[in-house]
Amino acid sequence: MDQEEVRIYIETSPLLRAFQELLKEAKTLEDENYLPAEFRGYSLDYIDFYTVIFKRRGRFYWVLDYHRPRVVLHKVIRRKVVDEEGRPVKDEATGEPVVEEVPIHEQTILNLVPVEIRAFRDFTLELAARELGRSPPILYQWTVALNSWKGPVIQELEPVLAVELLDRLKEIGGLFSSEPLAKEAIDTILTLARYLNALRVEDRPMAPGIYWNPNTGKLEAYDFDTSMPSREEVREALLLLDEITKTVNKTSWRESWPYKFGRAIKWALAGGLGYAYKVYNEKRRWIPYLLLIGESQTGKTHSVGRVIAEIWSSPFTSSGASWSLYTLSELIASRASVLILNEAANLFRSLNRGDEDDNLFNLLKNAPEQYLFRFKSYKGSIKIYPSLATFVFTANMSAPRNEAIRRRFLTVEFTKVDKIPKEAQGRFEREIVPKMGVLSAIGRFVFNLVKADPKLLDNHWIDLAELLVEALYSYAGLSVPQWLREASLEEDFIEELEAEKVEYVTTWLRRHFNELYLKNVKKSFEDRADYIRERVEYVLRANYSEYFYLRDGEVIIFRSLLDALKADKKDLDIYSFRDLCNLMDWSYERKTINRKTYRVAVVPLQDFLDQVAPMEKEEYEQEVFSVLDEVVNVLAMQPLSFEELAKQTGIPETVLRTAIDVLKTKGVVFEAENKLVLDRKKAVEAGLNVVYSGMSKAGGV
Repeated sequence: MDQEEVRIYIETSPLLRAFQELLKEAKTLEDENYLPAEFRGYSLDYIDFYTVIFKRRGRFYWVLDYHRPRVVLHKVIRRKVVDEEGRPVKDEATGEPVVEEVPIHEQTILNLVPVEIRAFRDFTLELAARELGRSPPILYQWTVALNSWKGPVIQELEPVLAVELLDRLKEIGGLFSSEPLAKEAIDTILTLARYLNALRVEDRPMAPGIYWNPNTGKLEAYDFDTSMPSREEVREALLLLDEITKTVNKTSWRESWPYKFGRAIKWALAGGLGYAYKVYNEKRRWIPYLLLIGESQTGKTHSVGRVIAEIWSSPFTSSGASWSLYTLSELIASRASVLILNEAANLFRSLNRGDEDDNLFNLLKNAPEQYLFRFKSYKGSIKIYPSLATFVFTANMSAPRNEAIRRRFLTVEFTKVDKIPKEAQGRFEREIVPKMGVLSAIGRFVFNLVKADPKLLDNHWIDLAELLVEALYSYAGLSVPQWLREASLEEDFIEELEAEKVEYVTTWLRRHFNELYLKNVKKSFEDRADYIRERVEYVLRANYSEYFYLRDGEVIIFRSLLDALKADKKDLDIYSFRDLCNLMDWSYERKTINRKTYRVAVVPLQDFLDQVAPMEKEEYEQEVFSVLDEVVNVLAMQPLSFEELAKQTGIPETVLRTAIDVLKTKGVVFEAENKLVLDRKKAVEAGLNVVYSGMSKAGGV
């Protein structure tokens, strides 16, 4: 604006015009008392068209000077009126000196004046505040005329809380003196604007993006191109996606990368509507974030991430590399659509070190399904960060191991087979990137389709994505390509994570039993437990572990085991003893031990041994059948108890028990008076080599 345009704009100020209307009526009546008390006591003779006054207290007044933009404090003083020669003028009736009230300049506070003040009622803040049980904050946007040596300069500030206005005015050089007085001036100006009905109130979200407005029941977009694309525009965009899947002319690459790309594209079609979908479904349904992980040079960022950003006209950010809770909060509240966060490995490393009590862990875990991301106290007020953005994270790392976090992500992992050669990368930058602007037609089509038929949002997000794919290609007159048609959005990570947790628990148990065995058993007896399975059973029978108790062929497991497991792995996402029982397929029961009743896990001994220290089936069977002749030969001498037989043969107990079971099944061995007795005839019929000498291969009698 040139200075004439600035002058005209200042004169249109709602604050200035409303005050002048009030003043005009008072001047017409020639009665200062017509004015409300907040404006009395300041001589009307000193107020021109470019001045707004408001009483502070006593004889002090705030003055908004729109001629030379500034906010000042005036004090009204009483002084004697003098004539041209400096002599006091006296009242003709009383003969007393005539006294007049004159405003004098006390202090300049702000180097600007507000031209327009807008107040925003943002329903995203209302929804988030409701989760806090608080009243929603109001944001204020000031457009100011800033004083400069060249004349007034117009600046529009971003919408902020009332307590943040002073910081924004300081940033543009608007503070002239005392901060406490400046804060008071700001509060006074807001009060004045409300009093004069000069505050322009708007009901709309502050951040750009796509919203389901719960007040209007409509899909709305702000600062987003919503023009319906032509069929040709959509066709051109879809053909470009297909061209991208042919970047590398290698069979192994084309059998892998395009399907992962297709998975991300399907997600993106629904992901751009993430916040709207969550609000429409009142949080009963939500869309997970997208996590692109794995090997470097696989196009996670520059191909997949860039395509998604172009579809929804979203910015790129590398804040994941040097993230902070503040930057993450600002980002998630900055846009109600997809937002790409590159180089997020550092963020996830911090996340993996967290647990249920960790702030970041809980924030990111809850963000996809909640309206509120976080809040903080700020100068006696509450600053709310709504959970608007649907994040796309890219990182050279493996998938997060925590199930609670993993459930909030659709994970697409790129491996070595997906690497893009340098020559293909160069060709991509030269031939594909310049054409990516056409991809916005996809996002615009999706918005208009759902706006026309909001009931599409009733679908589960995976079904919604599939419907959007069909609608896109139908509109463009194209068939859905195989790489997109066969790309699945279903996740199988739960089985994978549970298997990893089971492996951790069983590994911990093997180590625990082995350490107790080595600590408590004399070396002379170590040859009795060549198998870890035997060591586990030995420790259980000897009652060496505080977490286990063996009774009547059952292993009883105490709750303290979970504490021990989590002490070694703080991020182990098993949150209750019952969860541990369900994971390991143990019964969760009440048991009375030493006259006290406990909630414990219960599992048959052999099942526990099979779980903690299983032998390879083939190896185990070979071991069992290799000792059958030996068992028969020892029992051919005389009946023995199991313990006596084990001592004479030196066969591992688990193998020996299985061998006895096999012989019992064949009828070769039976029990009588707690002794194992051999039926020699059936032993011969079974093809066993019965040697009547009874000598043991293990060196027994």
